[in-house]
Amino acid sequence: MKELLKGLTDGEVRELCIAALREWHKKYPDRTQASLHGDMGREMLALVKNKLTPSMSGSAPHEAMVDAVAEPGMEGIAEFLGWFTRAGLAWPLGAPVNQYPITLHISRSGLRFLDGTKDHPLLPGFVDRIAARCANLPDDVVALLMDARACLDHGLLRPAIQLMGVAYEVAIEHVVEALINRNVLLATARDAKAARRIALVRAEIAAVITGTTIQAVDERFAVTAAYDFADQLRQRRNDASHTTPRYDFSDREEAEEYFISAGRELPKVWRMHRP
Repeated sequence: MKELLKGLTDGEVRELCIAALREWHKKYPDRTQASLHGDMGREMLALVKNKLTPSMSGSAPHEAMVDAVAEPGMEGIAEFLGWFTRAGLAWPLGAPVNQYPITLHISRSGLRFLDGTKDHPLLPGFVDRIAARCANLPDDVVALLMDARACLDHGLLRPAIQLMGVAYEVAIEHVVEALINRNVLLATARDAKAARRIALVRAEIAAVITGTTIQAVDERFAVTAAYDFADQLRQRRNDASHTTPRYDFSDREEAEEYFISAGRELPKVWRMHRP
């Protein structure tokens, strides 16, 4: 197994482990317990079989994973186990004293994660994918997205949604500044509150995205819907800051859905930043 992982970063190992568990889940959708060697290890071998070399010892190298996790070169597996359980996606079973677990019991959140799309916020590279879709997205927005994702990693749903809302607010502040510089908005828009800024930008979508082609019409519709979502997120972010929110923040599925939508809608919100 160490031979397979040689040269991979912790992030790449995490991607490999997730892909392996997703393959296992496809084959055995009714199971909730995955062994590190017999299930995850076997799928990891199948995914990277082209890296196998004749020098690998043992008739079933995946069975050595549990004993080898603490060895040099296996740190990525240990990091994955810590993250996967810390994020509430599974809890460890069959772990002898001072040793790593033998089996992962996948939680309901974990099963939903294994069924999830490529845009799921807990997948490696979530923030990078958003930034890649938003040309010249400012560092302050990226930093807030990373902080929000870190909160979700630890199951902190209230601050996760709150920080995602702040990231959107800062992004829209940059949009407003760009529209002021292009004389689309008045300078007074800088002093408007968050809800008003969203409304001001939304009102200028047709002036910025012009044209009568089907593509232009569809783009205006998509950007308008994105600003509607931004306003919903703003209200939920306000809930996170109030002592009496409309409803609590115990629903992890809700938080994940907000993050998935936020990742998909931010590029459309950011569309108003460019001419």
